[in-house]
Amino acid sequence: MAYSIPVIDLQDFPGNMKKLMKASEEWGCFRIVNFESILPKSLMDEMRAVVISLLELPYEIKQRNVDVIEGSGYRFPDRINPIHEGFGLYDAASSEAVNAFCALLNATPQQRTVTVREIITRYGRAVYELSMAIGRKLGEGLGLTDVSFKKWPSQFRINKYPFTPENIDSDGLRPHTDNSFLTILQEDEQFGGLEVMQRSGKLVQVEPCPGTLIINLGDLAQVWSNGRFYNVKHRVSSKQAGIRITIATFLLGPREEAVEAPSELVTSDNPRRYVPFKFEDYWKSKFYKCLDDGEALNPFRIESAEIVEMVVVLGARMVKMVVGLFDDLEQNIHLREISKQQSPQDVSPELFSVLQDVKKAMVSFQIHEQRRDAAQLIEVDRIFQVFDGLVQKASALVKHPDCGGGGEIGI
Repeated sequence: MAYSIPVIDLQDFPGNMKKLMKASEEWGCFRIVNFESILPKSLMDEMRAVVISLLELPYEIKQRNVDVIEGSGYRFPDRINPIHEGFGLYDAASSEAVNAFCALLNATPQQRTVTVREIITRYGRAVYELSMAIGRKLGEGLGLTDVSFKKWPSQFRINKYPFTPENIDSDGLRPHTDNSFLTILQEDEQFGGLEVMQRSGKLVQVEPCPGTLIINLGDLAQVWSNGRFYNVKHRVSSKQAGIRITIATFLLGPREEAVEAPSELVTSDNPRRYVPFKFEDYWKSKFYKCLDDGEALNPFRIESAEIVEMVVVLGARMVKMVVGLFDDLEQNIHLREISKQQSPQDVSPELFSVLQDVKKAMVSFQIHEQRRDAAQLIEVDRIFQVFDGLVQKASALVKHPDCGGGGEIGI
């Protein structure tokens, strides 16, 4: 079979290492084969059956799948993605999270909740183990040893696309990059629709291929690799009528630690490209501002942070310089006026000279105090700017009424 994207054999390493690195840098996505020792095909089939049963639940039951983090819960078709429906389970490798998820959706005896819970638990742990294995190989390809992503939680999403003859060529999911380090996609074996964009800008249609999994690299891979890995832009488009069902598992950023490139990947030839940031800050920015094409990383780029800092510093210096010029001008005017004054007839020249010196000293003292007050005002204004920035940041995190929640979370 001819593949439209690179294929990586997980049982052929280090033989496939160069191929993996090239795919990660040029495509940002690839297929994997020979992963059954971690995720058996039988478990994939069982999970698909569970997914179909969950999607058949009544709407009022599905709504119980609420967000744990923004965008992680149930999503129904809306104006932004009118032919997409999805469930979400945050921290999919956690038995506690799986138990809570299943308890909320325990609607009918036909669901066989214990079996459903057991299948989801095994599937979540297996896919998480697979993501750890892929992460280690990506790290080794960059020359790193002992790479671990165990503090990075995962999230899976169940996606349903009801493609009809009327919506052919419509987007099931608009173009976006993933919020993750990597995404493992168990695709529909019959209905395709995934399209990926190479780093070169070429859009490639990805046809279904039973027995394989698709790996997409997300925004966090771009940051962690210090720009080496490509955060692939992709979309889902309706190509034929039918129900497309997929299961996407995202390896998200760590809960506590900062997302940043390891120091070994930062060199004089490739300096650090992003400031360290918390995943929560990135996630909220992407979700609430509807930033889908990698723009959510822009505030964390080194050049962006440096430019902002430079503008603030230069602005403060210019204000101080202008204030100083006006103060010097005012002082010179006052001193000239004092020098032009004539001595009264009843005051000796010596006493008048001393009195003029006193006036000049008073003028100098007043100007000095004005400059000090101005400097304090500048500092106060700087502090207000900090608070204003925080207020704007908080305001930006308030969901825009026309947005519907950004940061696409399905494939």
